[in-house]
Amino acid sequence: MKRKLLINIYSFISNKQEWLIFLAILIIAVFLRLAGVAWDQNQHLHPDERYMTMVASEISWPSSLSEYLNPETSSLSPINKGYDAYVYGTFPLFLVKATADLVGDSNYNTIPLVGRVVSSVFDLGTLILLFWLGKKIFFKQIGLIAMALYAFAVSPIQHSHYFTVDNFLTFFIIVCFVLIVKFIFAVNAKKRWLLSLLGLAVGLGFALACKYSAIYFLPILIIVFAYLLVSEFGHSKKKAFGLFLFRSLILLVGTYLVFRFLQPYFFANNNWLDFTINPKLQATLHTNYLIQKGEILFPPAWHWVNTQAFLYPLKNIALWGLGPPIFLSFVLGIGILLRELFRKLKKQQFGQEIFIKTLIIIWIFTGFFAQAGNFTKEMRYFLFIMPFVVLLAGNGLAFLLKQNNMVFKLLALMAIVLSFFWAWAFIKIYLRDTTRVSASLWMQQNIPAGSLLANEAWDDPMPVGIPQDRGIAVKSFSSFLMEVYNQDARAKLQVLYQDLTKADYIILSSPRASWTIGRLPDKFPIMFKYYQYLDSGEMGFNKVKEVSSFPEFFGLKIDDSPADEAFWVFDHPKVRIYQKTKNLTWEEFQALFAEINF
Repeated sequence: MKRKLLINIYSFISNKQEWLIFLAILIIAVFLRLAGVAWDQNQHLHPDERYMTMVASEISWPSSLSEYLNPETSSLSPINKGYDAYVYGTFPLFLVKATADLVGDSNYNTIPLVGRVVSSVFDLGTLILLFWLGKKIFFKQIGLIAMALYAFAVSPIQHSHYFTVDNFLTFFIIVCFVLIVKFIFAVNAKKRWLLSLLGLAVGLGFALACKYSAIYFLPILIIVFAYLLVSEFGHSKKKAFGLFLFRSLILLVGTYLVFRFLQPYFFANNNWLDFTINPKLQATLHTNYLIQKGEILFPPAWHWVNTQAFLYPLKNIALWGLGPPIFLSFVLGIGILLRELFRKLKKQQFGQEIFIKTLIIIWIFTGFFAQAGNFTKEMRYFLFIMPFVVLLAGNGLAFLLKQNNMVFKLLALMAIVLSFFWAWAFIKIYLRDTTRVSASLWMQQNIPAGSLLANEAWDDPMPVGIPQDRGIAVKSFSSFLMEVYNQDARAKLQVLYQDLTKADYIILSSPRASWTIGRLPDKFPIMFKYYQYLDSGEMGFNKVKEVSSFPEFFGLKIDDSPADEAFWVFDHPKVRIYQKTKNLTWEEFQALFAEINF
């Protein structure tokens, strides 16, 4: 009796410690996701977020359910409001609009803040489900380690500071995986599996209504159903095929019904037996497909020119999105898991737990290779595999912690601590003025009123708005856009000269153009030389101000400019301001570009 009591007390203390660690990680994760959530001070500096905010501001709630379900007349349809280019899922859009209405902050300036908070909540949901997966598939220590690593992972933190759809998609992908686990365990235990399957259909429908790239999860579902079909062959082939068809029908129909209800504007009309895609949306999706493949180049996509398929996104995820400690832990974790799988296969011990662990590996590679070979390789496209990468990283660190070697244990603890420091270094960019606001403050204080400012097209023009609490009298400037992305030709040279002649200041709101077309001499020979001459002063302008904001801890700044453009261009781009010192003559200007053959 005394021994049993001691065991129960030990179990209670162990569980209490587990939940204390769980709560501590959750609290840190909440802080990292919500700290500096108003980082751009209502300047709408993220273009995708800005577009979603514009749509959310324009759409309105329909008067009836029938109107909501009618793609041709609904006031909630982005397409009916003229936003034909809206290619995201509508569930995040509607949820954020409804939340903003509920809290009374449904205007252009407050919708992004609501969207960022809601995005953070969904990412915290991902964090909790990741803990459950680690505890269920491996053991609770891995669940806690993976939870900590994901809490400190920079890419989810960054996207929690944006009102975009990626955190929503990631949440529903992990929901689907959790339900797959429950479904497989229920089938193998011959328990009621229908509820799990219906939940899976609902989760998949929600995922597709967040972002169409949820379709990449389809191979996982096919593998699961094929696995169950084969495993049930031994009882009765006829029954196994019957169950396979029945389950497939439930999943397909259930997913379609949920998706159709959540995103009725994907379709051309309100006939639920007509699967015709809305023609305007179809045209936009086709254009987007061509952009993904690099067959259509528009200015923000130029920075992917000459980047390597697969290696470029892998490097960005490893160095910046997750950080080297997490990624190296993942490499160790997947190696350990593969060794375990091969040993089990050799002994013909391929049970449900091994199958589920294999599914994790398959999903990571499926999600990565489905998009890493495209021309566009933005890091957020891979956000939906990151929780699973982190889960295997937890597996690697748990292996080190189990070894009777103090060096291994210290390495595991160091990986967790360094991951936290990388997160802390990154979050500091949201705890101070973003660079465009800082540079705009400087402009108001140092540039004479009435000056003519030359900003670059396809970038956020400056100065941006100044927070009222700064007590600075706002000056009036004139400005125009330099069309730097137009095709280089002799006529462009003359336009460039005219722009430089009339401008008093040149504003580079970010290095977007100078670090892309400014590094492509074969395609942009004029701009290649122009940016060199601008920095050297030979264009008749001198740099008078540069504002940067790098991740930092303990005074050590981390220069993340080599990262993918989308990692820094929205929330902490380097801003450069050039002041005119002399007007070049046309002959002097031409001489600088004399080597170019048009």
